[in-house]
Amino acid sequence: MIHHWHHFDAKKPCNQGSWQGTIQAIIMLQLRRNCEYCDKDLPPSSREVRICCCECTFCADCAETKLANVCPNCGGNFAPRPIRPSKEWRTSLCRAKQPPSDKRVHLKCSIEDAASPTAKVSKYSLSLSYQQIKRNSIVSFR
Repeated sequence: MIHHWHHFDAKKPCNQGSWQGTIQAIIMLQLRRNCEYCDKDLPPSSREVRICCCECTFCADCAETKLANVCPNCGGNFAPRPIRPSKEWRTSLCRAKQPPSDKRVHLKCSIEDAASPTAKVSKYSLSLSYQQIKRNSIVSFR
């Protein structure tokens, strides 16, 4: 579930030029608390967390060594999860006002089933990368 934060500002005009106000919405990441593969705790300030576009959450070790940087749930790639500041630099935008999720999330399939599509997508991605390099490079691949 993505957290929403709404702020009503009656001083700013909406797009039609009236003075009815505007609504600003900020969508926050859940900051899930565990690796979906090995169930390792992942604190909100950890730099060892990887997420995909659907916010599936894994520790760096599982994402890199067991999943070959391919999400077993959606087939997307992983990126480091941003760290939500503990200090409130802007109104209501910090861990105290937008707390991380308290729910543990696990793989939607077995570990064995997770490995199969990951391997297929990983091989396909590597194949594409090799073809792109071969096509765009001046280096001979003989």
